[in-house]
Amino acid sequence: MVGRRSERQGRAAAAGGHGRAGRRVASPAQRAVGVYLHIPFCRAKCPYCAFVSVVAERGLIKHYLEALQMELEQAGRWLAQRGACVPTVYIGGGTPTSLEQGELCRLLGALGEELPLLADAEVTVEANPGTVDRRYLAALLEAGANRLSLGVQALDNELLRTLGRIHCAEEARQAVRDAQAAGFPRISVDLMYAIPGQTLEQWRAALEEVASWGMGHVSCYSLTYEEGTALAQAAAAGEVAPVDEELELEMFWLAEEVLGRAGLRRYEISNFAVPGEECRHNLIYWRGGEYLGLGAGAHSFVEGWRRANVSSPEEYIAAVRRGKAEAFCERPTEREQLEERVMLGLRLTEGVACAEVVRGLGRELREEFARRAEELERLGLVEIYAGRIKLTHRGLPVADSVVETFF
Repeated sequence: MVGRRSERQGRAAAAGGHGRAGRRVASPAQRAVGVYLHIPFCRAKCPYCAFVSVVAERGLIKHYLEALQMELEQAGRWLAQRGACVPTVYIGGGTPTSLEQGELCRLLGALGEELPLLADAEVTVEANPGTVDRRYLAALLEAGANRLSLGVQALDNELLRTLGRIHCAEEARQAVRDAQAAGFPRISVDLMYAIPGQTLEQWRAALEEVASWGMGHVSCYSLTYEEGTALAQAAAAGEVAPVDEELELEMFWLAEEVLGRAGLRRYEISNFAVPGEECRHNLIYWRGGEYLGLGAGAHSFVEGWRRANVSSPEEYIAAVRRGKAEAFCERPTEREQLEERVMLGLRLTEGVACAEVVRGLGRELREEFARRAEELERLGLVEIYAGRIKLTHRGLPVADSVVETFF
């Protein structure tokens, strides 16, 4: 329902080209590799969260950041050896802003020292209301961040309590005001819908208020019941009632209606942006580009190989000290490559070029892809035009089912 798979894969004010001392500036003509850094720490664990995150003590945080610095240095050497550049960096979590201001600023400063950043590199930091103020955000901007992703999620205190968030609605509003006052050139807001007890009127009110803030980017995620989370366990025990699918679908389309009036267009199933404000880092994922993931549980895709680091922060620290944080490495089969190209490419409203989907695949898989695409086109779920395949209005909210039908 509502294209839930891979929703979040999508994770020196570089865009201003400040050229701080010690910063390595790369050429855009080089091979491009995005970089993701995972900060697995939160002040509290949200009941719906399936990401690698823990509530940690100061000692663990200190050792983790030391290990992350070591892995960052290794990544810098690896990129330099291959003559690659870094067009985007995304610091996600967890809650990166659960770190002390100086810790996160030092990490941002290390990016320019260790990585071959482009002069206009997009450097995103995820932040949660209740963990930042204007001074903290101004320091992040000065240290090199130029895009902020704020986890607002809801603007109703009862819904925020249902989600287990540490902030209230007014703190969310204040965080946006602080980010604007600090001078962040690009701000994105995350919202959730299909929250137990949420009405269509509450969702409309949240969308209209966020639209009035003048955001260049808004992400709207349907609440999911991920296996192993406290929320999924509560739902299985009958303690929480998921929102009706018809209401969820109404909410899906209402986001496009309200945000569209404010000039934000849907460019990916769950993401809306003023043209030019799309998240460049997540576009690397959705367009099948290369990226390096650093930190506990982080994933990479480079040179045709998929890799993942160990998930436990403690085990990650020990692994980095031994010289290798990697816990998993495989080269996808042809069928797996096809499946992933379709799954990620169809999330974008621009769709994907058919030639890119089948590039490097054998004749049998190319023919299978063409046959399935034609079947879905007859069903009105995709359209094929000018060599590209993309979801139709009917297919967009059932993207996961469309992808499964391909295989």
